[in-house]
Amino acid sequence: MNFPGDFNTLPRTETRTFSQYRLLLGLSILLLWQVDTVSAQQAEPEPGIRKEKQEKPEQGQDEEKREAEAEPDDLGWEDDVGWGDDAGWGGDDSAGFDDLPEVEEITVAPPPPSNLTVDGFFRSRNALWAERLRDNPLAQLRQSVDADLAYKKPFDLGDDRLVLRLQAGAHLEYDLAYQHERDTYDKPTLDEYEWRIIGRETFISLAYDALELTFGRQIVAWGQGFVLSPIDVVNPTDAREPYLVDLEDMRLAVLASRVGLYLGDHRLEGMVVHEADFGLKPPPLATFSPLRKLLLADPLIARVLQTKTLRYKEVPDRYVKQAAQYLGRWTYTGHGFDLTFCAASVLDELGAARLPDPSEYMQDEIDLEMWHPRYTMLANSGAVPVSDLLLRWELAFDLDRPFATIDTSSEGFDTGMERFDQIFGMLGFTYTGISDTDVVLEYEQHYVLENPRRKSADYPIRILYPVEQPQIALRFSHNALRERLNIDGLVLVFGIWDYTGWLGRLGFRYELQDAVRIGAGYMTYQPVDATSTIYGFDDHDWVYAIFRWDFLLQ
Repeated sequence: MNFPGDFNTLPRTETRTFSQYRLLLGLSILLLWQVDTVSAQQAEPEPGIRKEKQEKPEQGQDEEKREAEAEPDDLGWEDDVGWGDDAGWGGDDSAGFDDLPEVEEITVAPPPPSNLTVDGFFRSRNALWAERLRDNPLAQLRQSVDADLAYKKPFDLGDDRLVLRLQAGAHLEYDLAYQHERDTYDKPTLDEYEWRIIGRETFISLAYDALELTFGRQIVAWGQGFVLSPIDVVNPTDAREPYLVDLEDMRLAVLASRVGLYLGDHRLEGMVVHEADFGLKPPPLATFSPLRKLLLADPLIARVLQTKTLRYKEVPDRYVKQAAQYLGRWTYTGHGFDLTFCAASVLDELGAARLPDPSEYMQDEIDLEMWHPRYTMLANSGAVPVSDLLLRWELAFDLDRPFATIDTSSEGFDTGMERFDQIFGMLGFTYTGISDTDVVLEYEQHYVLENPRRKSADYPIRILYPVEQPQIALRFSHNALRERLNIDGLVLVFGIWDYTGWLGRLGFRYELQDAVRIGAGYMTYQPVDATSTIYGFDDHDWVYAIFRWDFLLQ
């Protein structure tokens, strides 16, 4: 009986092929023997190679020892009976392949980083009025592009080095929501919200040894607050949608000259701001304007403004001699704490409104002048870590700070301005004891010396906004899914015994892939019937969605 695996049953052609394989195997063994014989005759290496091998005798000995220990002696593979060097494949190792010279590994250095980089992002932020779904629910369809160009070039000057930095950036935005029911918006609102080109940081900087000089549009953060930072007076902010974004994203660059001197852990800095820029804010009759409800509460003003255009006029003008502002600070970054002392002569960013004269109400466009007088601020800030807590503070004194006032004895909306000294501060805690979570608690308090409300109960002059009410901010941020998901929340309360409302924000951001993120959230405003920064925000809740794509060119 023949089995399928019996070689006798294979066809004749396969048997002939097997014979050819055996012949080819024999010829291969003979050829290898000839090559090994030639190698043995040329076994003596060149002098340079022999010298290189002798310089590292210990390495070769260690390798032979490891090989000997790794090969057991009882497996039948000894050199004298099996496949060893004496009877097998080419004789002594000293004439074989082990005698090749050691070749130094060649590594290719990566190319140096480029001196020029271009980065930025495209963002689409879209929102609906959660409490106006039956009217016009579109709150925002803002599409924006941010781009920054950075150039850095070091120059060696003997033992010293000069570093040149160039920075240029711009922000372009367009809001499609204002194409829907366009007639319901006044011209100042369209000018402020529909589209804008905003300059980002654009400057030239020279750093030589411990000295640094910078000129151009800059962002310089003062203070230690994340949400509340009353001494952060260098840069104006974008307050068109209050507290929708964090403070670091609200700052706008200003034209300034700055000199910095580094002395170990100390830094001395002087700065001159060359323009009067008071930021972006809602026009007087815009949805997010706290003045809107105050103005329309006066029947006479409300009747006049039905057919008029009302816009802000900032005083002083942007580029005049009186617009210059002067700032200086000393910062110590030591072991275990940070400390800063600063002084500034700046223009009041909030300003005080001056109502138009009666003759001006006859014009089609009415300017509501906002006066921004100068005052002096002296401040101190610092931070100290304590276990899982970071203690932060700001403490300051304003000399002759201007405040907008209102005459309660007058019928209608009668405003003015008076100057008072004030003491104010912020106390903050950051807790990092929970994995991937930061919790921030901040408390801000102002005290106006000689506040007119403390003079007598029947004294008619009052500061327009309750500046002495405390503000309490609670913010948390949690990262999950290997930091691809971020959940962020904020609660800000205005006042305790002089309560005027609160606001809250809850949102998330998720990284779909590298450089692509999506997000969504809800923003709510809960004012009471008292003047505050959110006065009149009775139906202003937002639900929003965000798409962002980052790019980088080098």
